[in-house]
Amino acid sequence: VSAHSDGRKLYIARVEVNRLANLLSNHESRLVAIKQEMVGATTAQLVPDLSAEERIRLLAKLEALAEERATIKNELPQIELSLADAEHHLAMLDQMFAAR
Repeated sequence: VSAHSDGRKLYIARVEVNRLANLLSNHESRLVAIKQEMVGATTAQLVPDLSAEERIRLLAKLEALAEERATIKNELPQIELSLADAEHHLAMLDQMFAAR
């Protein structure tokens, strides 16, 4: 029963580490994509025959992308901290169960 409980604790800790690592990776990838989208939208505004409606749409898109980027950048430090804590917790469990 103890081995089963130990195994479950390790599994849960590994799942959390993987979840947070994936979340961090997804956020970092999204930041790269946002930058590319912002460059594209900014460049598109330079087209001389762009209608006023299209310019407004591009500006709204840039604003939404900037807000999304700010949100992600604000979340990153907490995700990084949570991941470090989860990795530490997993390492402690590994050491504790290996010593048995």
